[in-house]
Amino acid sequence: CTDYKDHEPEFREYICNKLIMPMVIGNSYTVSFWITNGESDWLSPYSSNRFGVFFSDSVPVQVEHEAIPYKPQYEYPGELWTTEWKHITFTFVADTPYEYITFGNFYTDAETEGKLYGDENKSGSYYFIDKVEIFGRSCF
Repeated sequence: CTDYKDHEPEFREYICNKLIMPMVIGNSYTVSFWITNGESDWLSPYSSNRFGVFFSDSVPVQVEHEAIPYKPQYEYPGELWTTEWKHITFTFVADTPYEYITFGNFYTDAETEGKLYGDENKSGSYYFIDKVEIFGRSCF
């Protein structure tokens, strides 16, 4: 996913995928994934304080390249930037039979802050995501 800075105002890319099966309303789910900004010559050098995970019952619609205007069920607390793989895990209770997971920045540029960690001639914040796992358990 990309976001933030000067390459094109309000530009966003998202990672979205359909779940193997819909979530069950009322069940607790633990979500686990690995994330990095990577290391390469084309590294986008900015952090972002607005990385989130959004669950939905249909594919979120992005008209052009703007932020998808939904509130994610999970937001990384604070600034996210690392060249190492970082493990992130969180738990939430499904209030809808969600079928899709989407990763990215769901906020405008004005609502997003970032810090430069690399080449100032490059722009944006780009993340690589791997090994997404979702474990569910009944809360009844």
